[in-house]
Amino acid sequence: MPMPEPSSLRLGPVVLGHPRISVVAVLDSTATWTAADWEALREAGVSVACGPGPAPSTDFPWVDANTIAWGADPHAPGIFFLDKEFQVSRYPAWARALDRPWGPVLEGPDAEPWALAAVAAGAPLVALRLTTPQVSGVVTELKALAGALGRELTRVPKQAEGTVPRAPGLPGSARRYATRTGCRIAFQGEHGAYSEMAVHSLFAPGVNQAVPLPSFRELFTSVLAGDVDFGMVPIENALAGPINENYDLLREFPDLHIVGETQVRVEHNLIGIPGTPLVTIRRVFSHPQGLAQSKQFLDAHPQWEAVPFYDTAGSVKHVAQTGDPALAAIASAEAARVYGMEILVPGVETNHRNFTRFFLIARKTEPGEGTPNKASLVFGTADEPGALSRCLAVFSAHGVNMTKLESRPIHGRPWDYSFYVDVRLPPRHEAFEAAIAELGAVAKELRVLGVYEA
Repeated sequence: MPMPEPSSLRLGPVVLGHPRISVVAVLDSTATWTAADWEALREAGVSVACGPGPAPSTDFPWVDANTIAWGADPHAPGIFFLDKEFQVSRYPAWARALDRPWGPVLEGPDAEPWALAAVAAGAPLVALRLTTPQVSGVVTELKALAGALGRELTRVPKQAEGTVPRAPGLPGSARRYATRTGCRIAFQGEHGAYSEMAVHSLFAPGVNQAVPLPSFRELFTSVLAGDVDFGMVPIENALAGPINENYDLLREFPDLHIVGETQVRVEHNLIGIPGTPLVTIRRVFSHPQGLAQSKQFLDAHPQWEAVPFYDTAGSVKHVAQTGDPALAAIASAEAARVYGMEILVPGVETNHRNFTRFFLIARKTEPGEGTPNKASLVFGTADEPGALSRCLAVFSAHGVNMTKLESRPIHGRPWDYSFYVDVRLPPRHEAFEAAIAELGAVAKELRVLGVYEA
């Protein structure tokens, strides 16, 4: 007879049970653990921690060890069962009777092969005894096996780095624009978008207003017209690459400049109508970048149609408005909260080291905050051998470190290109100023897009 799937168990932001594979950290003491230790545990791929007594002062999902069924009896009372006498041959028989998530408790050098064997036998949990937040390569191996089995590894969603008012992220003093109040900052998309998180990583929520706009062009136009004070624009994603439209708009709007930079960690989630099983889903909506950044997850579900949408958070809003359980979206946990939806599968991005870099733009009359340590510029070159090489050599000659080079075709001028460059400012800003003066003599249409703190 086919093996039934045990009931799933929701613990805060994570769900344990099929088709997911979850790693449980069994901890004896966390008295000396810091926030960095808990973040290391989350980054390692651990789904939930358990130990004696109530949860320590952390947002990490925690289970009191006294509420778990331990030992060799899968029918003992507890919210899930952890087997201390692991015998993989007995798992298929046990699974027919289990009505909760279950798996072995492992430690030492044999943990990795036994963990893989347990998951191959159907276990949705693997528990690892740990004394530090350092996790062995077992999680990496489990993730690879999960893909082969058509399952997902449960991950704890990371708190957004700056988010809408319910979860303000950075303390006010850590925000570069902490002293600003009454500012209107435009972003493209709907409330709950990653761009809004970027806004609140620099500006305190509540005393400033994040203004959603439907397009990047409208954002630039609104900043130029003075309808808003600033604009937050994504410029590059660590996985999907540059946002070309915004490079073009930076060149097109010479009366705007870059006054700041911030980065937001992108943690995508599959979001749907509360209670929706994955087998019900037929179409998944998200911004093209969101779909591209979740390609591995989507490829594991070929029965789903990936549908490009204008915005990640907007796709969640669309699913909420339709109320159709056959529809799902890929977006942030904050978007799920804003629109009352449920995270069906957390952490679906292909690479969990996924960040998006944002520029804060303003009119030329608006100065930036902080101490400038970076600059962005754009220029063209003559159509002759060595033209670009001569331009780039200027930075090296003056000890200016170039951190980014991007080329873009100039609209209306076929086969003519602009080059966008980011540089780190040297300790002596005079070196940068001298480099710009020399570059102006060998480049065409040189413009400094901004000197700012990153």
